Amino acid sequence: MTGTHGKQARTYINGYDLSAYLNSFGVAQTADTVETSAFSSSDKTYVVGLRDATVSAEGFFAGSTVETDYVFDQALGSTALWSYYPAGPALSNAGYGAKTIETSYEITSPIDGVVSVTAEGQAILGADRILSHHDLIAETTTGAETSIDATAASTRGAIGYLQVTGFTLGQTAQITIEDSSAGTSWATLISFSSGGTIGAQRAISSSGTVKRFTRAAWTISSSSGSVTFNVGMKRK
Repeated sequence: MTGTHGKQARTYINGYDLSAYLNSFGVAQTADTVETSAFSSSDKTYVVGLRDATVSAEGFFAGSTVETDYVFDQALGSTALWSYYPAGPALSNAGYGAKTIETSYEITSPIDGVVSVTAEGQAILGADRILSHHDLIAETTTGAETSIDATAASTRGAIGYLQVTGFTLGQTAQITIEDSSAGTSWATLISFSSGGTIGAQRAISSSGTVKRFTRAAWTISSSSGSVTFNVGMKRK
């Protein structure tokens, strides 16, 4: 029997881990079709048009500055970067990243139930199917993750997602995605802006070859403290 239980899902938005407050999350993708039927056609014909994506989240009201009400209220009408892993963010697990405009936020207080929240977002650049290159865990020293083998190089560049959910005061980190032809000599493919704050980034490599092996790497600025982050990447 195959299947993934929903309780394994993890959802991050703008550097906040809302997994403990949400009980439903969805990514919906669509592709337009444009009819090209002519007078002589016996059957309708179509060509593929533009693709689109939306995200939706449901869960529980919580009011602190790292919880649902604060995060969704701040994001309403502005940019929200999502990283979503249906089976959790362990290394090489598949997920989706999306740069969205949060289009709605609703709070509901039933007399016989818990206060709930729902939020929806319109993707600006579609949804990206990513592979986790670093689980959401804290790192205290400079290092690199185990590499992911794509079995072959690709030729259209890559997109990276970074969610930084925690920093020890005064700690900063430079986080990158590297690639390698044989898994031995590494070069920077995507470089995220360094900093010491909670937040999220979407970064694109220049279009071109992405070598067979990829991995996340990080340089920690201080000998004490930690940075907690998740990295996902899509080959275009």
